[in-house]
Amino acid sequence: MGRRGDPEDWRLFVILLRSFKHWQAKQLAEESGVDPNMISRYETGKEVPSPETVQRLIDAVGFPAAWVEPLITLLRTLRLAVGSGAARDVEDGADLTAGLEPLLIDSIRLALAPACLELGALLRREDPATTSAD
Repeated sequence: MGRRGDPEDWRLFVILLRSFKHWQAKQLAEESGVDPNMISRYETGKEVPSPETVQRLIDAVGFPAAWVEPLITLLRTLRLAVGSGAARDVEDGADLTAGLEPLLIDSIRLALAPACLELGALLRREDPATTSAD
């Protein structure tokens, strides 16, 4: 399967993933087994991770695979909305998108945190099929 998508969307996605654990890029690399140089390339928008790499990254942080595409779509939508000129200071022409990026990442992380906690609790429950009867 080929790599697809806008590197800017995946850049935000990888940064957001590690922010769930409050990890530095080095920690994400160690936990996922992905080369630290590749993490850097993803986070600078120089490369799009392969589907296999995305799986390794989400497994490392415990992020649900079913949420990847919707989150990428959300990140793209927000990024394009911010880049559309809505985030420009009309007075001096300063681009505020750089200042909004940390706020965007924190907002998404906080919004998803309750759902991630609930999912984690569900995943930690014992599966009745694997529990032996006394």
